[in-house]
Amino acid sequence: GLVDDVRDMSPPAKVTATALAGLVLVWFGVTMFYFRVPFLDVFVLSDDWIPIITILWLLVMTQAINLIDGLDGLAAGIVAIAAFAFFLYSRRLDDLGALIQPNIGPLIAIIACGVCVGFLPHNFNPAKIFMGDSGAFFLGLLMAVSTSVVGGRADPDSTAYTPGQTYFFLAPLFIPLFILGVPIFDTVFAIVRRAAKRQGFATADKGHLHHRLMNLGHGQRRSVLILWLWTAILSGFVLYPIFTDSRTGLIPIGTAAIALSLYTVLHPEVRRRRQDGPAAVGSTDETRELPAPDRAD
Repeated sequence: GLVDDVRDMSPPAKVTATALAGLVLVWFGVTMFYFRVPFLDVFVLSDDWIPIITILWLLVMTQAINLIDGLDGLAAGIVAIAAFAFFLYSRRLDDLGALIQPNIGPLIAIIACGVCVGFLPHNFNPAKIFMGDSGAFFLGLLMAVSTSVVGGRADPDSTAYTPGQTYFFLAPLFIPLFILGVPIFDTVFAIVRRAAKRQGFATADKGHLHHRLMNLGHGQRRSVLILWLWTAILSGFVLYPIFTDSRTGLIPIGTAAIALSLYTVLHPEVRRRRQDGPAAVGSTDETRELPAPDRAD
């Protein structure tokens, strides 16, 4: 990431460098042991598959964080929320005796959260410091390490889970895909969008989630806050049943998701109608901000 910030690297060079970083992790024993598919079976990774799955997981995490880093504070805030949520999840696994020890996953997760919280005051709009590819890839690395050593080392035979918690412990490696649902969805959507247009994956465009929010009429800060809230909602969806042994709490979380969806779609239209009235003359609404420069599309 640092090399790319100083001198532009080609996409194949970035992928190769990330894969080499993954090999270093494997060399030091930062790997997955298990890969569980929901409602199916636990796959114990062989020595041949351990480095492959670990490197692929690192590529997914680093690219997802890098692509979502398009507005001031967006990536740092999402990772702060997601890392803290995953820390709580991994600590719960540990308390239930379902986490194979020793495990550095919870520590790495809270470190990632602390890094982002300390960085955000300088990175939120208007930013004094930009994250760049070096910061995005570093955060992706931290999340990849934390999630792989927790999700890939949760004891699949543990009897500590209660019936209400079983559903959410079926595939610990899939929990990060919910918590990091915003950047993961944005990455998948970018791949599909560019493939449909027969463009290269590294081709920059204006189709990311934050671009679409701004096209709706939200300003930079509001777009960032909306995506932060989505990350918090997805994290709550995962964490609530785990800590309460109940699914009834998903009702208010679902209600919050519906409310945020309606706000996202309707709020810009309501403000536009108000601006069309006499009282809106000379308005300085946030939606009149200039779009942020593309840094990691």
